[in-house]
This record gives sequence, structure tokens and C-alpha cells, in this order.
Amino acid sequence: MNLFVATENNNYIEKIKKSLSKHYKLTFMATFDDFLKIFSDSDELESNKYILVLIDYKLYQKYDITSFFKKDEVMTFLPILLCDNVEDIDFSYVLDTRTSLMISMATMTSKELYIQIKLSIHNFYKIQQIHNYAFFDLLTKIGNRRTFMKNLELYFQYFKCNKTSFCLALIDLDHFKFVNDTFGHLKGDDILAITADIMQKNCRKTDFLARIGGEEFAIIFPATTLEEAYDVLEKIRLCVEKTQEMDESVKITLSAGLVSVREEYTEYTDLFFNADLLLYKAKDLGRNIICI
Repeated sequence: MNLFVATENNNYIEKIKKSLSKHYKLTFMATFDDFLKIFSDSDELESNKYILVLIDYKLYQKYDITSFFKKDEVMTFLPILLCDNVEDIDFSYVLDTRTSLMISMATMTSKELYIQIKLSIHNFYKIQQIHNYAFFDLLTKIGNRRTFMKNLELYFQYFKCNKTSFCLALIDLDHFKFVNDTFGHLKGDDILAITADIMQKNCRKTDFLARIGGEEFAIIFPATTLEEAYDVLEKIRLCVEKTQEMDESVKITLSAGLVSVREEYTEYTDLFFNADLLLYKAKDLGRNIICI
């Protein structure tokens, strides 16, 4: 596991090396520019598995560290402030940087430092677990209804401000009750997971996929025309159609309603309502189709 340490304090560096070098891979900042580069790049932090970022408060309090944090975004790393005395730290700064721990380096022993870091990592994983329960569907590993509605609202607000178009698809697996009643809910769960995996593999990286109900899914297509979104959705429909479960008597298909955001919509729920109407139209027309 990697720990990124942003400090030029030699006393801090020696104590951290003594306490943590046997247990973790330590990366020390060479210059402030290096710090800014790696700290501002969340993808780099995540790809290098920097679970903790230890930051020297005294050295960096004059810089706008808070600009690197998005309050509505789940962080992939945990910032910890290093200081001589916690009484010297501005509490509002701690809240803005979403720091959960401050370490008094002047008084803490090497053993205590190791214990604090170990506990912080444990708590970090617990926080991530709670986040997963709150925002992701545990069966399919994609977003849940709560996350979807929040994202839909944000994309709609962004459209109102910047006129950036996006599309919404509501998707329902056809005759799914028959699958549950005939083969059992465990097999139904398998089909949901397989279908979600197919959708995820065929969506673009920018698309947002969620499970919003039992066998109901939704996809938000950012900065996308209706034709472009239809092409992605049709690719998903065909891939799902080719997937056979149990035996040839079970065939998985899906129906979908697809809409593009329009100026006359006053609320993001208008978009959802119209996509839902088109989904029901697809069902009425015989299923396994996309209505736009």
C-alpha cells in the first residue's frame, strides 16, 4: 500500500520513515510543484493506490489546498494533516479539506504514529463500504436509484445553465416476473447481474448506468445526441437479446424509452416522465424494442 507524504520537515520525514517504511511504500514530495501535480490529479492518486495523503499543514496552509476537493465527490484517498500542535490548526480549514485526522508530530511516538495510520486505513475502508451501501446497487455493482436521480438533476441543471445536451434511457427487462416465478429469484439475480455487466461493457466511459428498480435500469448519456444515444442503446439491446440463460426456453430481452433533454422541460422529472411513457409504449408495441 502506498502513502504519499507532502512535507519538507526533516523531523517529520525521519519519524514517518521510522514508523511506516516497513509497512507501507512511502512517496515523499520533492518540490511543491510535484505536490500540486500529483495531488490535483485524482486519477494518478487512485491508479497508484495512494490510500492516505499526509500533508504538512504548516507548510501548505498558505496555499489553496481546498480547491482540490469536491465536496459532493467521494474521495479515493484520505488526507491527514501533519502538524506540531493541533491547537495551531484552523478548524474550518480541516472541514474544507475533509480531513478526518490531525497528527501532532512533536508529541506522537513512532509506535503511536503507526497505530494512528493503521486505524485511519481501517476507517477509510469502512467509509468506502458505507458509501457503496448508500450509492451503489450491491447486486449489480452499478449506481442505485438515489445516485441516478441525483445525477439526473445535476445534468439537467447543467443543461439549463450551459445548454449542454444529454439523453436519458429507461430500460426494463421483458417478462422478468416469469423468470423469477419459473426458475426462482436466485436465477433472476444472476440474470440481473449478467445484464448489468453487458450494459456496462457496451456503455461509453462517460455514460452513467444505474439500476433504479427490480428489473429496471437507466442510462444517462452526457453531451450526446439522440441518434448517438440510440446507437449505444441498440447495441446493448442486441447483445442482451443474444444472451441465453438456463436453456433455450429462457430468452432475455429488454425494452427501452429514450429521450433527449429539451428547453421546454422545467424540471428534471419531466425528462424521467417522458422516458417512462416511451418505455410503456415499447412494452405495448410488443417489447424488445427502443422507442424514442
